[in-house]
Amino acid sequence: MSMQTEACTTRRLLLRIAPMVTGRQIRAAIYLLGWNLKRVSERSGVPWATVQRMQADDGVPRQMYEKVAAVQQALEDAGVEFIEDRGVALKKDWHDA
Repeated sequence: MSMQTEACTTRRLLLRIAPMVTGRQIRAAIYLLGWNLKRVSERSGVPWATVQRMQADDGVPRQMYEKVAAVQQALEDAGVEFIEDRGVALKKDWHDA
């Protein structure tokens, strides 16, 4: 598989993981968990300044897909559910992680 083909495949996979998560959703998820930017950064591996820029964007963040997907995954692992109609909720079995 060529590098270009592999990159396209990875990008398509990431789009399925984090297709339309918005900055507002990220901001709301952080609030629901009671987290700060440092904790999101530690859990996702994304620098806190990047997370700050992501959550400041009302629409879909402009950062690289990999970084948005990493933040989304960290928040979901902690108990957040991103709802398709741009909402956010804590999972029913959520507990403070």
